[in-house]
Amino acid sequence: MQNVFSIVGKDEILIEEAIKDILKEFKDDNYEIIKRSIEDVSLDFILGELNTPSLFTKNAIVITDANMLLSNKVSDKYFDFFKQYLNNPAPFNILILIFTEESDLSRFEFIKKSSIFIKVEDNIDSSDFIVKYLKKANFTIENDALEYLASYGDDLLLIKNRLDSLMCLKYEDQKIDLADIKSIISPPLENNIYKLVEHVMARNPKKAYETYLDFKKEGIFTNFLLNTIINKFIDVYNVYTLVKAGYKQVDIQEVYKVKPGRAYYMLQDLKNYDFYLVKDNLIKLYDIDYKYKAGLVDLDQAFSLYLLSL
Repeated sequence: MQNVFSIVGKDEILIEEAIKDILKEFKDDNYEIIKRSIEDVSLDFILGELNTPSLFTKNAIVITDANMLLSNKVSDKYFDFFKQYLNNPAPFNILILIFTEESDLSRFEFIKKSSIFIKVEDNIDSSDFIVKYLKKANFTIENDALEYLASYGDDLLLIKNRLDSLMCLKYEDQKIDLADIKSIISPPLENNIYKLVEHVMARNPKKAYETYLDFKKEGIFTNFLLNTIINKFIDVYNVYTLVKAGYKQVDIQEVYKVKPGRAYYMLQDLKNYDFYLVKDNLIKLYDIDYKYKAGLVDLDQAFSLYLLSL
């Protein structure tokens, strides 16, 4: 059985899922999972650990961040020792190497050929992740619940934690619906921010102020809200500028380091918002921010006046 694996990926949760799939092969064996860092304990230590059979305890599955193997911090001499291990790995212990990205270096190519290579798809859509994660546990989710949960954004760690909570809640029937999500999870802040921005862009002071009061009831501070809305308008402004310069959706995705679904909606915002109105609101919000930090205004009062004078 092959006992050296190399995984390439940037998303912590997707890497974790890939490791879980590997560990399923050894679930019936007597193994202890050990996480190591080459930088903390040295390559010598890890190789010594891998080459040492266990007499009284479990054998080891050693998981380590392997990026350092590609740097000059590991000399050619020491990498040659590591190559010797890969050519003849110890049969009793398992090694899992984690890389953040592929490389054209000969060292990486050698590791890739000498191991079971797994490339994690980092740009997975949150909806796809939800369905696959639930399917592994034999859970299903209704379409409206899937759409609502995916609206929380692309933070897979956050989504995973919420799915774990939902699976605990519905462990008997193993089916998640919209009522289940709303019963234990607060509405996504991003959705409410979007709603507030929509009211601002529609110049609807009544709705904008009511939404602001809802935020206040939830205990959200006005300075956090102000900065979040400024960032939202900055994104729209910058994306508009990039599109004018000829950038496409794939370019927006790369510049902002976001997933395809998020990049799509960032472009859709350009159709919903008037560029010059965005610019005008940014000027007003920056003015409030400056005066608040200079101690010239009460922030709650200034922000309320801004909304009521739309």
